[in-house]
Formats: sequence, structure tokens, C-alpha cells
Amino acid sequence: MGIMPWTALHPNGCYQMCLTDYNLQNLLAGDVVDKLLKEWKSGEIIGRTDDHGSYNFFGFLGEYKVSLQYGNRTANSTLSLCVSDETKHFNIQL
Repeated sequence: MGIMPWTALHPNGCYQMCLTDYNLQNLLAGDVVDKLLKEWKSGEIIGRTDDHGSYNFFGFLGEYKVSLQYGNRTANSTLSLCVSDETKHFNIQL
């Protein structure tokens, strides 16, 4: 848990886009950032492959639970993304 400074508070109100009000209650911009952070931290990938059985996603460092559908079959797996300069490719067998 932490604090993300977005803009300086001003006695007359926020002059730029602020995440919270003076009572630290989310404003609209704060809701958007919270939703994005939750998406990044979810660690769950749920998707449907294309006709060739391929599925692509952009991930951040960490562990992921993967659930993919191909036709009427589903495959579940886990994978880990670590620091790398290269694109990672994973094969999940049905």
C-alpha cells in the first residue's frame, strides 16, 4: 500500500486532475487509476484463442493463472513472467 502523488493540493481546490478529494475519497480519475491497478495486479488471464489456438496478452512481472478456451475445450495453467528483453512464448496443451 502506498500513496501516489498526482498533483499538488491547493487551498482553492485541485487545479489539475486529482485522484482524491480533501477527504481522500476517490474522484473519477482515482476510480480509473484504481481499476487499472487492479487489472495489473489480478494475475488472472481468461480468454479465448483464435482459430489457430493462439492467444496473446501483455503482462507485467509476476505469477499468472491462465484459463484459455479453444472451441469447446478449456485449459488451465500457471506461468511466471520475469525481467527479460525478449518476448516470452508459452505453450499450454489442451
